[in-house]
Amino acid sequence: MNESLICSDFDSSYLASPDFVALSCHIITAIEIPLSTFGMYCILYKTPVKMKPVQFLILNMHFWNTLSDMFLCCIGIPYLYLPSISGYDLGLFRSPAVTFYIGVTLVLAMIAAILSIYENRYHKLFGHKTTWKAVRKPYLIFVYISVPFIFLPPFLIIPEQENARSFILDKLPCLPHFSLNDEEFFVLSINPTVPLLCIAFAILFLAVPILTFFSFTLYHLLTRKKLMTLSANTLSIHEKFLKSVSIQSLSTAIIVLIPLLTFITVMIFWYHNQKLNNLGYLVLSLHGSVSTIVMIMVHKPYRDFTFSIYTKRQSISPQIVTEKSNQHQNSFHVVL
Repeated sequence: MNESLICSDFDSSYLASPDFVALSCHIITAIEIPLSTFGMYCILYKTPVKMKPVQFLILNMHFWNTLSDMFLCCIGIPYLYLPSISGYDLGLFRSPAVTFYIGVTLVLAMIAAILSIYENRYHKLFGHKTTWKAVRKPYLIFVYISVPFIFLPPFLIIPEQENARSFILDKLPCLPHFSLNDEEFFVLSINPTVPLLCIAFAILFLAVPILTFFSFTLYHLLTRKKLMTLSANTLSIHEKFLKSVSIQSLSTAIIVLIPLLTFITVMIFWYHNQKLNNLGYLVLSLHGSVSTIVMIMVHKPYRDFTFSIYTKRQSISPQIVTEKSNQHQNSFHVVL
């Protein structure tokens, strides 16, 4: 089958345009900044004493979530030409190679932060009595040091751009032709094999340990619950936190995995649909906002504080209306 034919018809609609991606990302940024600031305030000032041991871990995950989201929505906004690993940079950098690399690396750092939470729970509850105690610090250091190198290989073999662009345009003749300040699109790779291998390695290196630590922690919690080796109150606290963190992590994973699996699929089958590329990227750029909202809702201290702000405003409003009504009545009597 001729690979150059496996794409949707030429699409010049607004949803397929770079303007749609840029405007949507700016709107997401406008929502993300106050939302993430409020989330950080909750972590710093509304974390109760019983949650202090995990405060830094929650803050660390929130930081990387926010930083990666802000980069994807503001600093670097890639306009992707999937299934080819190519596109434009609509953000502040105007350097697609830098944007692609930093964006992917920040998302990997966010996943590493999630891993550190599950590792911490396993270590504090059960791992401190095993040989894991001796290797955990070197392991975590190795994970964070490795993050910038996971997706580095494709950037070491960037093809010659003129020939690469000609190859992509030949294989995908239906690419949309939009004016982007006379800039040429950047081609990271004409063969998706190396990027796909990097993604597979990232899954093995980060996602598998997350599932492993979660499974071990959950198993030991259930075992201790049956054997009653921990108090009911202690078990309840740990179970609630594990549940809250898991809901937050799962929501982030869903937001990241949906577009990621979509991108992998279109690369494997060499299918181009620019609206699908744009919408997939916008879903990915929502992960920070979604994670912050879920964090506030699943952790009771943050949820109670948020609702208290709303209820206070609700209680203040009738008082203001009553005061204004009384002032109006008093002024009316004076006129009489």
